[in-house]
Amino acid sequence: PKARLIYLYSNIVKPRSYIDPNLLDQFDCEKYSWDKNDCLKYGMNHLKPFYVDSLVLSSDIPFMYDAIFIGMDKGRYSLLKRIEAYLNAYGMRTYFHIVADNIFSRYKRIDYKRQISYDRYLEYMNSSKCIIDIVQDGQCGTTMRTFEAIFNNRKLITNNKSIKDYDFYNANNIFILDESNLDERLLDFMDMPIIPITNEVINAYNFDSWLRQFNLF
Repeated sequence: PKARLIYLYSNIVKPRSYIDPNLLDQFDCEKYSWDKNDCLKYGMNHLKPFYVDSLVLSSDIPFMYDAIFIGMDKGRYSLLKRIEAYLNAYGMRTYFHIVADNIFSRYKRIDYKRQISYDRYLEYMNSSKCIIDIVQDGQCGTTMRTFEAIFNNRKLITNNKSIKDYDFYNANNIFILDESNLDERLLDFMDMPIIPITNEVINAYNFDSWLRQFNLF
C-alpha cells in the first residue's frame, strides 16, 4: 500500500498505442516522460534521458562512412532518401539501412532492409563520422541516437529543433536540419572539427543521474 507507482513513457503518446495518461490519475500514479510537449499536454513530470556508459565504443576504428542512418521507416523514408542523395552527390560515403515498419509493408519498397541486432548497429555507428536522426512528427524529446552521438564523440544531423535547448548542443557537433538548409551549409558542417563535450555535461546523462531524478534514496 505504501509503494510508489511510477509510469514512464519512453516514446511520445500515440492514440491506440499507449495508455492514455489521463487514465492513470485514478491509480494515484506518478507519470513521467522525456518529451516536454507530452509533459505539458498531459501534466507529466519531465525526465532527462540517459545512456549506458558500457555502450561507449572504441575510438580507434577508422571511419568507413561519413554518415549513417539505421532504423524503421516511420514515415521518414522520403526525407531520408533526399538526405542520402544529397550527401552522395557530393562524394560523401553513406550507409542508409531503412527497415519496413511491419511485416505487411516490407515489400512496399524494393530497398527496404531486414532488421539487424543492436550490436551490429553499434558496429556501423562506430565506423561512421556522423549519425542521422529524424524524429517523428510532434516529437521534441531526444532519441537514443542523440546520446549515441554525444557519448561516442560523433556528429549528429537531426530535424529535432528543440535539441538546441540542451546543454550538450554545439553547432560544430549537431546540425539542425529543416526544409531550407539541405544545401552547402550541411556540407560545411560535415567539414567542421567536432568539439568534445565536457565530462560534467556527459555525466548528467548517465544512468545514475537518471535514477536520482526519482528521489528513490
